[in-house]
Amino acid sequence: MNRVRVGLLPFYLKMHDDYFPERRAEAKVYLNYVISKLKEKGLDVFETPICSEKREFEAAVDYLNSNNLDAVITLHIVYSPSLESIDSLMRLNAPIIVLNTTPDYDFGEKRISRMIRPNIGIHGVQDMCSMLNRNKIKYWVVAGHIDYSDVLDRLLIYVNAAKMAKLMKTAKVGIIGGSYKGMGDFFVAPERLKKEIGIEIIPFDFENDTKLLNDIYQDEVVKEIKSDLENYSISFQIDKDYVDTVKACLLTRKWIEKNNLIGFTANFMAITQETGFPRMPFMEASKAMARGVGYAGEGDTLTAALVGTLLHAYPQTSFTEMFCPGWSDNTIFLSHMGEMNISLCEGKPVIAKMNMIFSDTGDVVCAYGKYKSGEAAIVNLTPLDKGYRMIIAPGVIVRKPDSEELKYRIEGWFRPKVSVVEFLEKFSILGGTHHSAVCYEANMQELIVLGEMMGFEVKVID
Repeated sequence: MNRVRVGLLPFYLKMHDDYFPERRAEAKVYLNYVISKLKEKGLDVFETPICSEKREFEAAVDYLNSNNLDAVITLHIVYSPSLESIDSLMRLNAPIIVLNTTPDYDFGEKRISRMIRPNIGIHGVQDMCSMLNRNKIKYWVVAGHIDYSDVLDRLLIYVNAAKMAKLMKTAKVGIIGGSYKGMGDFFVAPERLKKEIGIEIIPFDFENDTKLLNDIYQDEVVKEIKSDLENYSISFQIDKDYVDTVKACLLTRKWIEKNNLIGFTANFMAITQETGFPRMPFMEASKAMARGVGYAGEGDTLTAALVGTLLHAYPQTSFTEMFCPGWSDNTIFLSHMGEMNISLCEGKPVIAKMNMIFSDTGDVVCAYGKYKSGEAAIVNLTPLDKGYRMIIAPGVIVRKPDSEELKYRIEGWFRPKVSVVEFLEKFSILGGTHHSAVCYEANMQELIVLGEMMGFEVKVID
């Protein structure tokens, strides 16, 4: 994920300037120290001058809003009365993260009177947050001393989630062939996605976008085949089906790049000879996810956006479906027709032909593999009558013995923290769709905050 861009808005009290002007220099020293600690955490910090009066907050927020930030961090250097800032805070176009900290760590032990004023920032945090709450402005709070606690690590959770939320709210998702007829759970009209989330849907234009095939040169095809020979085990001789599959991969890739898509989805039933699309791009879906581009099957633009968003923070993410329950050993078999983030394979993936009985284009070549073992979570985004619900289920991908019967299938075995019985009951009570993301080594709190910042209802099955 690219570096997170944050604004830092420092709060101060005019009375201190009026009666204790010498403390302004101390405040600047402390502010610069906090900025240095934020930068040590890898954040790009856009700082404003110290603010104590309404006009200063107005100018500071104008500056912050002009810099396309992922989040704004507030810092009360001392107490600051909320009516000086609240109107400006309500205009911020990025999430508010309140860093509730003070200069001294052991104030409770020393109790020296001269330490009171420099450490009274929490007073201002309470005033400001009460007003934010009253005005229904979302905000998040992390508290602790920056040198003697994990407060900055916890702060990173919130700013990383804010970056993901911003990405999703501005996402462009491509769709090839429309939504699969009859599948209702994941379907959301493009107009609704744009209005409620901000996601823009880009349909593949079979008449015009297939002209990108003219930009695919023989040396690109040869280069792609050479790469496949190096990175995959191939179970067949190179033939027209494979070459056409490679061309479909390159066509899809050029279309993704042309439209700057965060993710895409394809309906295998809609790709026919008449469309001019060479083959269903199953293999490009797998390769794209390994490059950080989201994907979901069957015209599911919502899950494609989710997978694309998660990939920017967690490269070990893939589209998946829960196929079958393993009642006896508390696992769920994860699979799909021929798509997975191929970088998550245990060992070298294999590419093989699929008898494509659903299309007259001919057989298609897919990449198959087994998901590696490790901690992972199922993340599902389901549309509601109003809004959306994010379901998060932590667990592990477990290894099972190799099976010759599953050699040419996508294969994964998810074991939730709770029993399979409890998981499946709760998942469907919550209305989870049959399309999900599987996300390795995800920070659970970060996922929860992402959902909150998106305005989703968040439910955890653990």
